[in-house]
Amino acid sequence: MLRFGSRNRRERTHTLATALPFALNAPLLAFFAVYALWTPHTQTIRWRLLGNALILLALICSAICVALIVTDRRHRRMLSPLVRPGEQIAGVFGAELVDLSENGQPVGTKRILLTLTNQRLLLHRPGRDSEPWLELEHEEIATVKGGKPVMCSGLRRCVLHTLRLTDDRELHVRMSAGTASDFVVPSDRYLVTVTDLREMRALVVAAKGPTPSRPELPLDAILAGGNPTLCLLSLNENYLQVGGEDLSPLSDLHHYFHWEHMTIGELKPAGMEGLPESWRSLTLCFHQRATMKLCGTSRAMRRLRQTALSRGASKLHVVGGD
Repeated sequence: MLRFGSRNRRERTHTLATALPFALNAPLLAFFAVYALWTPHTQTIRWRLLGNALILLALICSAICVALIVTDRRHRRMLSPLVRPGEQIAGVFGAELVDLSENGQPVGTKRILLTLTNQRLLLHRPGRDSEPWLELEHEEIATVKGGKPVMCSGLRRCVLHTLRLTDDRELHVRMSAGTASDFVVPSDRYLVTVTDLREMRALVVAAKGPTPSRPELPLDAILAGGNPTLCLLSLNENYLQVGGEDLSPLSDLHHYFHWEHMTIGELKPAGMEGLPESWRSLTLCFHQRATMKLCGTSRAMRRLRQTALSRGASKLHVVGGD
């Protein structure tokens, strides 16, 4: 069953982070309104006007909070048929796609919704169906330059982000200052190029047998709830370490696998419903007793295989490899 962010309850989406201040302010305003209207020594016209104004503000805050949460839930329900196995939504952000002239001035804007997941970035047109008009894998985004303050309509303070793709296209995305501050953390985590080339992400779709470093622990314990799980891989000099992307590399020292004790198969089609046809799968075998099947983009799986072979892994000859 597909789940949104169940592996990390601390993950906060932009919508919930925005709704929380309104949810907290509403009861506070209501308290002051009660004080202004019903405390005996405040029974004056000015206090009554103040109390009525506070009640109105409390109702507005409550309405905004409910509207934000309902809109977010509706968007997520619309996206659920598109969510891949192991995919989690990191945030949904309102933004504008900006066309810049040669001197860097905006010449046209288009309202969009950005849906950032742990696997890709989706661009939607607001108010339409859930099908994204642009879908980008994380590795298709070469650099993200953000933090440039600009002015929007109505003298609003905004921030301009520039996403340069691996095919040299550039997307200029403008967000309000509040939205941009919420976008920074998931953007740094998933979109900003990782300087440590030893790290990568891959989807673990199957695992069986004992964990080599701890035989009493089944290897499939790495799967969250037995479902395909996106894991963070560390390609160290002597071993491969596989861990949950929300955990510190030192949180679990059992899921490490020495290259010289590993055999690795050929790249094959992912062959799993919900994954892109361009994705490839790779089977790793440890000590001839345990196996793990990983899926990812062709580029990522090829990099993993080449690294493994260059550091001592042997080939696992599988009939039908592509």
